[in-house]
Amino acid sequence: MPRVFYSSRHGGVSRNPFDSFNLGTHVGDEIESVRQNREILRANLCLTSLAFMNQRHGADISVIAEPAQANLIPDADALMTNQKGIGLAVMVADCVPLLLAAEGWVAAVHVGRVGLMSNIVESVLRKFYDLGDAARDAWIGPHICQECYEVDSNMYRELTASRPLLATTDEKHCLNLKAPIVDVLVGQGVRVHDLSRCTVETDDLFSYRRDGMTGRFAGVIAL
Repeated sequence: MPRVFYSSRHGGVSRNPFDSFNLGTHVGDEIESVRQNREILRANLCLTSLAFMNQRHGADISVIAEPAQANLIPDADALMTNQKGIGLAVMVADCVPLLLAAEGWVAAVHVGRVGLMSNIVESVLRKFYDLGDAARDAWIGPHICQECYEVDSNMYRELTASRPLLATTDEKHCLNLKAPIVDVLVGQGVRVHDLSRCTVETDDLFSYRRDGMTGRFAGVIAL
């Protein structure tokens, strides 16, 4: 089995409002603090290297097929590797940090509303097949829950028309991100391990919806 880990907002060196274990370089935190936090995470997980991506809320996939590529930071919303000792990190503060494992490959996937509608989960599962493997296990980490992810009524109707499992109630028009992800995974025969907590309701986690200016925690997977 691969190593799977979800960080919290504690244990780093960043100052308020990014206190203290912010892993995102794009949120206004001091870059040196983020660098130190990323190194703390890599060292604590005993990884050779820890790969990040510039997440774009899209469906692009970057494959790390040799150790040197782990130092690159691609524009993507999914990382995959077959290299042992390389951790793949997906940063979130409300979106779903999805981790996937096959026999010889692992993936870290950023699944927000836009990525879900762009079929990023389906794309990553197809990529496993293209690489000669098939995803067997998935871990769904902390993200905004269906009680807290309220959108305007027009967006709600548009999105739920395409993805009915996003729906909750017309009165509150909140979105359930987890349900359609689980549906896709189970439909492909993937075992789902639900490690989710609501980011908005959990003070130990960063939440953009709750706090606005805030940090990012991460899901990490490694062979």
